Amino acid sequence: MVKNPRTPIRPDRLRPLNSPREVALQVNDSGHPLYVTDTKGAKKIEKVLDTWRVDDEWWRNSISRNYYELLMEDGSRLIIFNDLSTDRWFSQSV
Repeated sequence: MVKNPRTPIRPDRLRPLNSPREVALQVNDSGHPLYVTDTKGAKKIEKVLDTWRVDDEWWRNSISRNYYELLMEDGSRLIIFNDLSTDRWFSQSV
């Protein structure tokens, strides 16, 4: 059993998990994504695995996004989305 450290609970230390991070997307002339650039640099996209659209919460703060599941050149997967209300791109962990 773990001993109680008697540390007070602090709600200011809570943070959301899997928060979206803003990225830049480079596409070719036909609109096919080529590279995703974040704070760590540019990563080449090998293949688009899936796409879907989410339109939700129209009665509050409307959410309208196009999502893409990507296979990156190094074999990792990445989910990105375009926020259609701001035309900004974000990534989220898989």
